Amino acid sequence: MTKVNPQVGEGNYKINFGGTDIAGIYSLFAGDRLLAQWAVNPDPSESDISPIDSENLKKTIGDGNIISIRKEETLATVVTTSRYGRELWKYLIGASCCF
Repeated sequence: MTKVNPQVGEGNYKINFGGTDIAGIYSLFAGDRLLAQWAVNPDPSESDISPIDSENLKKTIGDGNIISIRKEETLATVVTTSRYGRELWKYLIGASCCF
């Protein structure tokens, strides 16, 4: 709970309150009496789910562990490859048969 002091001017009371950084329902009370309620919505840009290009992503979170998935790949294949690496046994058997 935050206490605010009203500004009196021309017979009216005015309250400026800028502490609405968090989305939700805010209420204004005078003692136990509810004077007003208002909603504060989140910034619409925070709900933008359009894809970000890889260069902006690298710039934003760093170049560390970004794994891109091409359209022809499945998520399961990419996750398995990133966990265990590529299976090289097929190539090794093929190479050993050539010698």
